Amino acid sequence: MVTQLVEHERITTTLHKAKALRPYAEKVLALGKREANQRYIRRAQTILTTQFASKKLFLELAPRFK
Repeated sequence: MVTQLVEHERITTTLHKAKALRPYAEKVLALGKREANQRYIRRAQTILTTQFASKKLFLELAPRFK
């Protein structure tokens, strides 16, 4: 679900699933806010399942939320 959230920037889900998803989404976004070196990219890719999502995280979303 975190991958879908990063790719589409908005998802529709239940309240309980959203509360369970929040810590993972915050962790991935915090990784994206750091300097984009290989270590943080690999750590984010362990949570995100697609290359597109990790590229979008580091190139689009992280600079927006810095």
